Amino acid sequence: PRHKPRPRIKPPVAPRLRGTRAKLSRRVRRRRRVHLSLASCLDRRPLPDRARSAVFSSIPDAVLVSGAITGEAAAMVDLEGVKRALPNVPVLANTGVKHATVADVLAVADGCIVGSALKHGGDTWAAVDPDRAADFMARVRAARGGK
Repeated sequence: PRHKPRPRIKPPVAPRLRGTRAKLSRRVRRRRRVHLSLASCLDRRPLPDRARSAVFSSIPDAVLVSGAITGEAAAMVDLEGVKRALPNVPVLANTGVKHATVADVLAVADGCIVGSALKHGGDTWAAVDPDRAADFMARVRAARGGK
């Protein structure tokens, strides 16, 4: 044959992957996107089912839920559905979290990834605006009960 046969993966894979992960640095984190902002998903199952499947097969440290395009907020119904399906896995809003929405997002999600909301004028390519960042974090602390 032209290609070497691949070694067969023998179940159970998850315990072996967890063992391998334990050997890696604690600073290495895996995240898994379940709603892609830069592509169209061929998988037509409901988003919570795709999220459960991703956690089962990939054992990520967190699941990221994105909006339809970069910078657009994830639909709250998507965040709620994924968090309901994965109550013991950190779920992060991956795109479009703004000052006005961070409290609502954090009422559902465990955290968020923020970019342009912290930049001068909300411009992706601008530098971080310390005042915008401080205001955003004040809102985060308030949403988390002052923590």
